[in-house]
Formats: sequence, structure tokens, C-alpha cells
Amino acid sequence: AWRIFPAYWAALLLAIGLGLASAPFNSAGLAGAVPASLGAGLAEFFLVHPYFSATGILLVGWTLVCETGFYVVTALLLAGWRAGLGLGGVLLAGSTLFVASRFVPAGEAWLVPRLWPEFWLGFLAFGGVTGPFRRPCRIALVLIGALLTIGPGLVLSPIHGAAWATSAAIVLLHRWDSAIGSLPAIRWLGPVGVWSYSLYLIHAPILSRLHNLAIRYAPAESALYAVQWLVSLAIAIGAGWLFYRAVEAPLERWRHRLNRPTTGVP
Repeated sequence: AWRIFPAYWAALLLAIGLGLASAPFNSAGLAGAVPASLGAGLAEFFLVHPYFSATGILLVGWTLVCETGFYVVTALLLAGWRAGLGLGGVLLAGSTLFVASRFVPAGEAWLVPRLWPEFWLGFLAFGGVTGPFRRPCRIALVLIGALLTIGPGLVLSPIHGAAWATSAAIVLLHRWDSAIGSLPAIRWLGPVGVWSYSLYLIHAPILSRLHNLAIRYAPAESALYAVQWLVSLAIAIGAGWLFYRAVEAPLERWRHRLNRPTTGVP
């Protein structure tokens, strides 16, 4: 929660500020710039707005709703492990939820169970390359792959095939991670990954505001439109880096101090 929420709250305030600043220059006014009600604002603040049919101000907020939901389910599975369910029980329960997601109703309130398969495959991929439970996690991945092959569209959605292939590739290529990561062509992705959460949080409100302003002067069919799009993209990336330096990085330092165990040694 301390990793996700503080930076999210700052980005939410930034999105509201940008919306208020741009309201006099568009026909929408305050609609969409601020929460529709106090309840909607509190729901978005605590990342539960899809459960109350509230529209979020920060466009990427719904994905963080899913992320926090996945962590709640994972915490319940780990509690079951401690209560005697064991590793096998956890893997069986998580994989059962994977299959059950195929039958979850549509609607934003059901996003967490409907998107659970992608998270679970990532969980198994991580377990398959680190820690003492590599073999059980890899076996679970193989069994899910077999189920996907036997009954595509019947039990599992075809889109899960891409997620499963990605997870399998992570496990298969793990021994070459260092060599792949040291390639000059992709080495720059490491530093960008450090502040990717900041970029992810604020790129949409910045790009959308710049796009809505520029489209008035550069029609979509003009060459100037491509130029303004690239400029807007560069501004959004730079803003993401600045947000990281000014907001996320200090928050991360504070979080690590908060979580540092007290040893009595200065």
C-alpha cells in the first residue's frame, strides 16, 4: 500500500489540477476534471471506484484497482498457506481461480477475478525462477499450458495464450537474463524502469491535455499533427522523470526508512 498509494495520490492531485487549469479552455468545464461527488472522490482515493460505478479522474487508476485487488487475493492465499493449506494448496487455489475467471460476469466490479489469470501467470513465472519453489511453480505453468492447448475458448480465453507464452519465456530465458540485459540496444530500459511507475501514472493526463490543445491547430490528417504528437510524447516522458525525482523518489526513501527494522544500532 505504501508503495502504490502515496505516488498515486500525488498523481491524482496533479490530474485534478490539470483538469481545473484546462477547464476554462474547453467545453466540458468541470465535468471530468473533479470527482462527481464526495463519495466518488473517496472511492477513487482508495482505489475502489469501479466497485461503486464511479468514473476515475486518473485514467490508469482502474489498473491499480486490479493490482491492489490481486495483492489482497495473494495475501489471503498466503494466510491459507500459514493456516495449513501448504504450497500445493496455494497453487491449486490460485490455478482454480485462473480457470474460474473464464466464467466471471462482465462489468468493472469484476475486473480483479476476470484479470486474475494474467497476474497468476506472472506469479508462477516469478516463483519459477527464484526461491525454493521453482519446480512446483514450473509444473503449475506446464499444466496450465496443457489446459490452454486442450481447451482454448472452452475453459480458457485465447488471450491467455499470449500471457502464458510470456511467462514461459521468462522462465526459459532466465539463465540468460544478465547477458540479455547487458545488450547495448536495451540496456537503457533498466534506468527507465526505475521511474516507469511515475511515467505510467501521469502520462495520460498530460498527453490528453496536450493533444486536446494541439488538435485545434493541427488537424489529424496534417503532417504537423505527427510533429505535435512527438513533442507531446517527449513532454510526457520528461514530466514522468520530473515526477519521479520530485515525488516518487522522496516517497520511496521515506518508505524504506519506515520499513527499516529497528536494531538499536545507529
